[in-house]
Amino acid sequence: MANETRPVPRADEVLSRIVIGLAALAAGIIFWLDRLGQLNARDYFIFWPVILIAFGVTNAIRRHWIAAVILFVLGFSLMPAIPFLPHVRLSFLFAISPLLLSVAGAALVLQAVRPATTAPTTFRAIAVMGGNQRTIGSSAPEEVPHGEVVVAMGGCEIDLTRSNAREVVIDLLVFWGGVEIKV
Repeated sequence: MANETRPVPRADEVLSRIVIGLAALAAGIIFWLDRLGQLNARDYFIFWPVILIAFGVTNAIRRHWIAAVILFVLGFSLMPAIPFLPHVRLSFLFAISPLLLSVAGAALVLQAVRPATTAPTTFRAIAVMGGNQRTIGSSAPEEVPHGEVVVAMGGCEIDLTRSNAREVVIDLLVFWGGVEIKV
């Protein structure tokens, strides 16, 4: 038991822990200074959406673009009005949501009717409101696997750990979902 080691946390777990830790630290300091009568905590807690923006930054660093955009939009729209900065109201986002949905639908249609690529497709994965998993293996290192992945409101996992290829080409279209690629 003395030689037991803790597993090393992934980088995305570390970022999330840092954001949560800093938020708790800031809240503790603000509450403590409020108790000492040095400041009024209500003046500072109106900026709680900064936590959403910080989580948006961690998602952007991890390249989870949809989650990052959602957290940024929510964070900035819930922030109080700050002089010299544009303020986006949540009602405006609801007003343009049909347009955003139409753009996403058009992107899916264009992806479906797009002409086939010149390279031979070795795999295709489609996940619509569900999940899909593909394991790709190649016998020759010179072979370049090529794949197409379409995800809409779902998830897909591409496992390339059994592939001997030096290069893999994957065309991705992801809408309200995610793709995990293991190499």
